[in-house]
Amino acid sequence: MRELTSCSGPWLGQSIQDGLRITENITLTFHGSNFLGNGSDKDGLFNLDGEYDEGDDGVMMTRVYTYSPQSPGHVGYPYIYVGKWDGHQIHGRWMMSTHPGYSGPLEMWPEDEESLQERMINLEEEPILSR
Repeated sequence: MRELTSCSGPWLGQSIQDGLRITENITLTFHGSNFLGNGSDKDGLFNLDGEYDEGDDGVMMTRVYTYSPQSPGHVGYPYIYVGKWDGHQIHGRWMMSTHPGYSGPLEMWPEDEESLQERMINLEEEPILSR
């Protein structure tokens, strides 16, 4: 199993928001069990900081948009990410801190994880079909 704390560098991610798959480019820097990062998606630019619990592989992050041409009113509002590291990716859920019911699934992984990268959708947004 790959250690999360050794995964500083570029990451890729995807989440579901309002029925659409959103792709993300992220850079993370680990300092022990804490990490900082920044990135971008269709909504704009963001910073994030987080913690990793090696005991249960839990990950908790806070994302704050610094620029958003799509939703300028959301700049500065924190989004909470809660998930698990499985040795290849972080998977879990995101939620807007001011509206916890506004949430969805997320996955993110180090860019060099080729097997997961193959799953990545090449389109910025793809409608999600109901199951």
